[in-house]
Amino acid sequence: MLRFAEYLELEDFRPRTAASYYRALRLIGEHFGKDPEVLPEEDLRSFFVYLRRDRKWAPTCPP
Repeated sequence: MLRFAEYLELEDFRPRTAASYYRALRLIGEHFGKDPEVLPEEDLRSFFVYLRRDRKWAPTCPP
């Protein structure tokens, strides 16, 4: 997740936006119990389906 934090800093995201993105990435890691950088695309897709179906999150809803 260090690479992602560096990316957010380099892209000059606003602090609240960066914090929201970082929180979302942390939730993904907690859901799978591993670093999100090593997850295959299929696992990420299944997580987003879970958010939409089970958690009833809209596409623009922050985590």
